[in-house]
Amino acid sequence: MSESKVNSGLTRRQFLKITAAAGIGVALAACKDARRPTLTPESQETPELKIRLGDEEMVSPSGLNWVPDGHISMLRMPGGNFRVWVQGGPISYLLEGSSLDQLGQPKLVFGPEKITTEKGFQGYRALHSVIPGVQPNDLIGFYHQENWVSEKNGFPYTASIGVAFSHDAGVTWEDQETIIKGGQPEYPPENRASGAGQPSALIIDNWVHLYFIDWRTDSAAIHLARAQIEVVQKPVAWQRWNGSDFGRFGDERASVPVILPPNDGAEIPYAALPGASYNSFTNRYLTVFESNLGFYVATSKDAIHWDQTQILLRFPQPQFPIKDGNVWNSYPTLLSETDSDRQTDQTGWLLYSKGIRNQGPHRMYRRPFELG
Repeated sequence: MSESKVNSGLTRRQFLKITAAAGIGVALAACKDARRPTLTPESQETPELKIRLGDEEMVSPSGLNWVPDGHISMLRMPGGNFRVWVQGGPISYLLEGSSLDQLGQPKLVFGPEKITTEKGFQGYRALHSVIPGVQPNDLIGFYHQENWVSEKNGFPYTASIGVAFSHDAGVTWEDQETIIKGGQPEYPPENRASGAGQPSALIIDNWVHLYFIDWRTDSAAIHLARAQIEVVQKPVAWQRWNGSDFGRFGDERASVPVILPPNDGAEIPYAALPGASYNSFTNRYLTVFESNLGFYVATSKDAIHWDQTQILLRFPQPQFPIKDGNVWNSYPTLLSETDSDRQTDQTGWLLYSKGIRNQGPHRMYRRPFELG
């Protein structure tokens, strides 16, 4: 594994030539999402995932700042065009084009209401995961929402996950319901986030499996909930993984993590920003996520029990404690030449953001990856 350059028998030029076919400008096959059969866990072996990364390249969409700000969702539509939903700070944009390297101008499609209630100021609401709906042209979007202390004070905040529906393939959205709140305190804790957020969805046997961060403890980790796709808008339809099974419908209290922070000696450990997919090369589910010292990956046979995590890209400096002027990376997504962002194969791209702490907005970068 390499953190900056390919270190196999392939030259970098050969590697980049191979992976160019899986880049941000290639096809993701039609807008039908694979509904993978449920896999019974055979054993909890921890096979090493051999993955190599190429060099970094900036690919930030023109005119957008603070991008990405969460998991990136992409679909190839029946007519052949690509639609991409990406966050520019607290709002979501739609980009469309004949290839992912030739996308048109961003169009604002979803954002916060910017209203103040007893829960605070709604300053952030952006789509983090978009999946096909039940009817043609229908899409389901899972969004991350934040209630701030005030309009000009976005931290600390309390997050929650909501669901929205689109009946025109993602151009306009109807907000439906807050479905997951996590272990929310009565008041936001000082100097940290609370609640639940940053969702990434898979569809398995007509069940939506939603991975998300829950800030219920000081060491935030990745949790899992599921609901039948026809009733995802109902909070009582969701079951949380409780460590041995999916618990009672609508009960969040017994939720336990499925991915814990890596045991890497970080001063402030956490696991956040999951990006889940089914990887056809390994015949396993694959998740990329962020921790304090870098981006990590883990695989699973059943999308519930995850193997030991391993480093994918080490950061120049730890994320936390925050230090002005540090280079920081965040918001990872793995993409391949497949049906959608929920499916990966042997080659593709790692997309993420890069910025300088408190010195302007972060922007999108990518590195090619190869498994094997």
